Amino acid sequence: MTAHGALYGPVPVKAGDNVLVLGTSGVSIFALQFARAAGANVIVTSSSDEKLKLANKLGAKHVINYKTSPN
Repeated sequence: MTAHGALYGPVPVKAGDNVLVLGTSGVSIFALQFARAAGANVIVTSSSDEKLKLANKLGAKHVINYKTSPN
């Protein structure tokens, strides 16, 4: 699995790490869940407010809509 390999590969994510997840595709949502399970702080970006609501429910610490955020 792509998300698992990225987070638990040669340098595994650990509690307290900050993880930026770009987008809210299926792989991104799995990455969010794996990172939260490891205790990481997760920031998610997306152009969809609905998908960002899901990311919040799944434990994202911060969400950013890159179409509506000025910076």
